[in-house]
Amino acid sequence: MPIGSLRLLRPGALTLALVVVATSAGCPRDDPPRQRFACRCTFLTDTDDTSEQRVEVCAAGVEVARSEAEGCAQSAAPAPIQSCACEAQPSDQPCPPKTCKVHERR
Repeated sequence: MPIGSLRLLRPGALTLALVVVATSAGCPRDDPPRQRFACRCTFLTDTDDTSEQRVEVCAAGVEVARSEAEGCAQSAAPAPIQSCACEAQPSDQPCPPKTCKVHERR
C-alpha cells in the first residue's frame, strides 16, 4: 500500500477521540473544601481613627479568606481597607463560592 493512501484515523476513531476529550474536560477537580470565615477588616476614618468592618466569606483557606474579605469589606467601607484578620467558623450550612456578608461597622 503506498504511503499516500495510509489513513491515520478512521472516521469512527476520530469521533471516539473527540468524545473522550470532551468528557474528560468536564471531570470534577479535587478542589479543597470551602468553609466559612468571620473576618474583621480595618480602615482609617476621615479623622484618622481606626475603624472596623466585619464580613463573612467562604474560602478554601485562611489566606484566600483574607483576600476575599478585603474585597467584600471594601464594598461597604468608606475608606480603603488596611488589613483583614479571619477565623474559621464551624457551620452545618453550605458554603457557596462568592459569599460576602457584610455585618455592622465599628
